[in-house]
Amino acid sequence: MALAVNASGTIVGFGDTEIQRTAVLFDRDAGTVVPLTDQIEAAEPVVWLLETAYAINDSGQIVGGGKPNPGDPTGYILTPVPEPAAALLALAALIAVQTLARHRSLA
Repeated sequence: MALAVNASGTIVGFGDTEIQRTAVLFDRDAGTVVPLTDQIEAAEPVVWLLETAYAINDSGQIVGGGKPNPGDPTGYILTPVPEPAAALLALAALIAVQTLARHRSLA
């Protein structure tokens, strides 16, 4: 079930199976539903079950409800981390801008 959509059209919500509820993101480019639990890397050796994604902002941050296993239900916020290739591209663009600015100041 879709619960929220951001300005870029990313949709979040939840899906139910016979066993459990799972927070999901709809990847419209691929036309697939992605379970959010499968997309996280916990800092601790704790297994998280993200049950519902309530909202997503235009930066891609997702808030919802879930629980660590073992543990009591709690809220969460997921913040997307750029993929290494995207980070390298951003770094290359920054270097190009700095180089261009340096050449203009020398001229």
